[in-house]
Amino acid sequence: MHDNWQHLETLALSRTNVSSTVMGPGIIATIANRLPSLRNLLISSFSNQDFHNGTLLSLKPLFSLRLENLPGITDQGLKQLADSPNASSLSSLSLINLELTSLQTLQKLLSNLTRLRRLRLIQNTSPTLLVGVGHTNKHNRLSSPSLEHLHWDTLLPGPATSALATSIAANSLPNLRTLKAPSDPEGELQALCRPIHRRALSASDVEFLNRFDPDSCVRSLRLSRLQAQLRVRESRRRPSVSVVVSDEGEQTLSTRVIGEYLGDVTSTIEYALEPDVEGKGEALASLRDVGMGRFGVLF
Repeated sequence: MHDNWQHLETLALSRTNVSSTVMGPGIIATIANRLPSLRNLLISSFSNQDFHNGTLLSLKPLFSLRLENLPGITDQGLKQLADSPNASSLSSLSLINLELTSLQTLQKLLSNLTRLRRLRLIQNTSPTLLVGVGHTNKHNRLSSPSLEHLHWDTLLPGPATSALATSIAANSLPNLRTLKAPSDPEGELQALCRPIHRRALSASDVEFLNRFDPDSCVRSLRLSRLQAQLRVRESRRRPSVSVVVSDEGEQTLSTRVIGEYLGDVTSTIEYALEPDVEGKGEALASLRDVGMGRFGVLF
């Protein structure tokens, strides 16, 4: 029925009924590849029979690709994508709830996707390093000369966030301009970005913070914002410079301690904790957020 959709550029395919029958291998790739103008593709919540590594590799070249809740997509499939001819066309890639296990997968994608400007990685677990190799090793750096926008959200603590921080500090992502990192418990990434504006915490904010164990892992954009503000306040309490005013007789007239600040004023990276859709409580836009003509927020 879609053979005449010659100008369709954006397509979102999502399986919403978990009890629905399997579409069958090759169907999704056939649909996508018969749309000559297709540039942006979202695939969500299909079984490993409907969409798997082989399906991914059989897709036509795309500008934007969002893969979400797909158990058939593994680290191996994404590494193969990075080595495929399609890698050179992608400018936006979103990997959501795929639970990738290897940091090397992300390294390869960033290295090989030479036009990539935007990357989203959202999952519960943290990709790991090779056994016996530390995140400070230069061979574990995440490097991309083209990446400008990064949404990095690995909920559970792990080595990947430290590896990203090391990569930013080493200028391995020289064109990165915005970093959205809701899961940054130690503020490693916040410290490498421009300082955020300090704002007052309301009684409601304090009450909200008190609901959570400081060591708990919860995906909440509001909580992430408040924790970022708490880190700013904590840094201000640490002395950085002491100013002593004295008269000619060297009698001290006044003393003031100026606190540190969190962040790097020379950084070109904005530490952004705003939702993709204004007014929403979640960092990532989903299909239910999309109104008429607003598919761009998904990519």
